[in-house]
Amino acid sequence: MRLFVLLLLAASASAQTIAANDLQPPLPVAPAIQSRQLPEEPRPVHTFLDRQNLSFWAAAAALQTADLITTRQILDRGGRESNPVAKPFVNHGTAAQAASTYLLGTGGTIAAAYLLHRSGHHRLERWLPLCVGAVEAWATASNGSVLSRGNLRRR
Repeated sequence: MRLFVLLLLAASASAQTIAANDLQPPLPVAPAIQSRQLPEEPRPVHTFLDRQNLSFWAAAAALQTADLITTRQILDRGGRESNPVAKPFVNHGTAAQAASTYLLGTGGTIAAAYLLHRSGHHRLERWLPLCVGAVEAWATASNGSVLSRGNLRRR
């Protein structure tokens, strides 16, 4: 008997909740997709010569300078340039090495970044000097390793 009363109470409670839900107004139906969509707001585009680009290029140029200095030290101690692209410039003296480093290295990086900027590839524009800096840091560390071993012959 107690079980019957509990079932009756449970059934009446659920019937009241169902009835209460029926009294609520229906939720508004989402409108159909409009045939005319508003254009998206354009994302703000940075200027090419902003602070972030200038700092990235300055860091890449500083690392290129460190590579230039350590490479020159190795060459002065009887070593050889292992980069086949840089070898013709490096073997013609410090001036040719500096010109190739800054005109081709730094200038080429900035020119490529500008082309990426103009074509809308802003992430690649930011990553390019970072990758160049990473390569130059690796080359400088490699040069430092060669210099620290000290097995180069003095001219």
